Amino acid sequence: MNCTVAAKELPLRSESLRGEPSALLLNDFDEYLSRVRGLTQGPRVRYCFYVRRFLENVCGASPPDWSSLRGEDLAAFVHREASRLKRNANEAPGTAIRALLRYLTFTGAIRAGMEAAVPRMRRWKHAALPRYLSSAEIERVLAGVLDDTSTGQRDHAILLLLARTGLRAAEVAQLTLDDIDWTEGTLRIRSAKSRRERRLPVAQDVGAALCNYLERGRPRCAYRIV
Repeated sequence: MNCTVAAKELPLRSESLRGEPSALLLNDFDEYLSRVRGLTQGPRVRYCFYVRRFLENVCGASPPDWSSLRGEDLAAFVHREASRLKRNANEAPGTAIRALLRYLTFTGAIRAGMEAAVPRMRRWKHAALPRYLSSAEIERVLAGVLDDTSTGQRDHAILLLLARTGLRAAEVAQLTLDDIDWTEGTLRIRSAKSRRERRLPVAQDVGAALCNYLERGRPRCAYRIV
């Protein structure tokens, strides 16, 4: 990511970004975590801590230039930060940076899927598992389940919700007909973790998949669960 100096040439700094261009982004990011993601203060503070360090390293006092964001910048920062932490806490930097990338996708600053470049710190019991699916692999999975059967239409809608919105499996499972606002193009998500409601915009392909399943694949019943 090109700012004033390349990321690898910048030492870690701890001074505040107050008054610098990145301060506004941090404020907006925190508001997004609160209003859109429904996170409480504790997780938001942790996320903003690592995002602040990331901005200090890759930009310094210059405005962020997201068009030049590179996967190697993301990976290098996450590995460096994780190396300072114990194994049971070393996922925190990567989780924070993935949240930042989802925010930037939400605002249209970057293309979707860049969070796949953020490495996941392996733990022994998961050492043999793949770290993530690439964008191309996700598209192949989506294409593989789509067919004319009700099961295929349902699975396609579920996978699109997971891939495009970042919802948890439990949040998708508890989605009801009343949570879909077709006029506004939003979903109401009720998080059991934070006990708060939030609304997410529905991408066109996600809305089309939901509509297709509800009209053609979902059996007629009295239940409101989608």
